[in-house]
Amino acid sequence: MEEIDDTLEHQILYSNNFENIIFNNECKLSAKKLNQKQYGKIIFSNCTFINEFIIDEENIRLNLIKPKLHFSKCIFKKGIIISGVSISIFLNEITSIFHMKMEKCRFDNLEIKNSEHNESISFSKSTIVNALIENVEFNNELNFSNTQFENHSKAYFKNVIFNSVLFSDAIISDKVEFNNIKVKELFDLSEIKRCKDIIFLNNTNKNNNGIIKLNNLKAGMHTIKFKDTYVGNISILDSDFEVFTFENVIWCKKIIFFKLKDEEYIKQSKNFNEKIILRNKLEYKYRQLKKKYKVEENHLLLNHFHANELRMNYLQYRWPRRIFTWSFWYRWTSFFGFSCLLPLLWILIIILFFSIITHCKLITLNSDNISEQFLFSDVDPVKYNFGFIIKYYFLNSFFIKFPFVINIINLYGFIIAIISKIVAVITTILLVFSGLAIRRKYKA
Repeated sequence: MEEIDDTLEHQILYSNNFENIIFNNECKLSAKKLNQKQYGKIIFSNCTFINEFIIDEENIRLNLIKPKLHFSKCIFKKGIIISGVSISIFLNEITSIFHMKMEKCRFDNLEIKNSEHNESISFSKSTIVNALIENVEFNNELNFSNTQFENHSKAYFKNVIFNSVLFSDAIISDKVEFNNIKVKELFDLSEIKRCKDIIFLNNTNKNNNGIIKLNNLKAGMHTIKFKDTYVGNISILDSDFEVFTFENVIWCKKIIFFKLKDEEYIKQSKNFNEKIILRNKLEYKYRQLKKKYKVEENHLLLNHFHANELRMNYLQYRWPRRIFTWSFWYRWTSFFGFSCLLPLLWILIIILFFSIITHCKLITLNSDNISEQFLFSDVDPVKYNFGFIIKYYFLNSFFIKFPFVINIINLYGFIIAIISKIVAVITTILLVFSGLAIRRKYKA
């Protein structure tokens, strides 16, 4: 590779095509001089820039001619700084060791392809007309704060891995499409001022550990669509549900239910009162999702979000008040209608318990003759089965230690009749729960 010690600004006067060159000296360009030269485009291929690559101009309006800079397989040792210019820039297979700042600019075309960036990149306070970000991995922060995507603009992010993305106070006036993206930590659209049409498409990667925050979005100001994509990693607290459109999406299924990422966010809060507020909001979101899938007759997702709604309902209460909510009992008796075996298990437990209670009612002996008649050693193993022996051995031991129990049972024996009625009602309810769970399973 050829090494050049002259300034890039001087070299640009003689050529607009640089290939296999190492620039050792200052790499600063004046937007005014670029305009005077009136190049259609300037190409850098397989070049290395030892110092910062800088294009700086205070006033964008002075840029009568808009240069196009093409960088392919270039290395920037100390990063890129572009400020206050109107420009088109194309970056392909770029390596930047330091940060890249392209702020207060107007990008008629912004293209980044086939690159991996380990340092932060900022487009803060810029205007973007057209953008294409494809096959790129951002391992640090990507900042679009106060950035405006103009009317009739087209912005596409395809096959991109984000570490952290910020859109604080950004304005998206036209379509921005995120196609097959992965988020490592945070994708934050919560503080965006306005977005006309954001589309998440074909994002089927379930290994997304990060969170897409879509909080505080309002109907009429924001429109976000999910299509053929995985949405289990989103947070939509404090947002109007009308903002979102879900079409053929894949929800995150953890253990049993499809959930929103908000639940993990709530767990991080240490203030219980704050958790109550957040769970109340999340209950409403699940209710809205339930209604949506009820209209669409998607029974699987309808059942999941109905269960989540009920779960958020009883989690809003502290112990022991929580146990007085019907949703709590619905959860522990049939797992919100998802388990047909759990009600049957409860029926078995109740029947066994009631059998013991009713048997105790028949015992009218005192502790002395109980020990004489029913000691384990006195039972004939031929006449009685093993279960009978164990049951009576347990009862004898219990009543020898607590003889007053016999008197209480005899005194209030009429309660057994009432309990039997209650057991019958509870058993019937549990059988209904089990039947509904079977019906729900096959209907979904």
